[in-house]
Amino acid sequence: MSMVGKVVAAVLLTLVVIGVAGIGGCEARKAYYDWKISRLCETEGGVTVFDQIVVSSTEVSSLPKVGGMLGVAPEALAKSEEPAFSRTKRTLLHSSGGLSVLKYETEILRRSDGKLAARSVTFTRAGGDFPSFAHSSTFTCPEEVATYKSLQGVYRVEE
Repeated sequence: MSMVGKVVAAVLLTLVVIGVAGIGGCEARKAYYDWKISRLCETEGGVTVFDQIVVSSTEVSSLPKVGGMLGVAPEALAKSEEPAFSRTKRTLLHSSGGLSVLKYETEILRRSDGKLAARSVTFTRAGGDFPSFAHSSTFTCPEEVATYKSLQGVYRVEE
C-alpha cells in the first residue's frame, strides 16, 4: 500500500473510531441519567390522592379528557364550572451538553375550597443524543399513561 493510501486509511479509521466513541458516550450518559430518574421515581414519583373530588354522573361528561380518561385542566385553562384545576411546578435538576433532567410536580386542587386533592410527581430526561437532525429522545418516569390512569382516582362519581 502506498504512503497516500496508508494516510487515507488512517484518517478514515480515526473518524470511525471517533464516531463510535461519540455515539457510545452519548448512549452511556443517557443510560446513566435514565437510571438516576428511575431511582428518583421509585422514591418520589407517581400520584398520591389525598381526598377524592365527588362529581355527579352528569358532570363527568363536561370534565376534560386525556386519551379517553378523565383529566384535570391547568388553572389558566380550567372552566369555572370544573370541580378541580391543576398547578404544575417545573424544576430543572440537571442540564449539560444538550441533556436536561426535569421534575414536574402537579397539584390537583378542589375548586370549592382550594384543598389539595392529589399530587403527581414526574421526572423527565430530554436530549443527550449524538448530534443529528432527528428529534431528541426522552425518558419519563412514571410513564404518562400510568400517571393518567392513577389520576382517575381523584374523582368519585356518585349518582
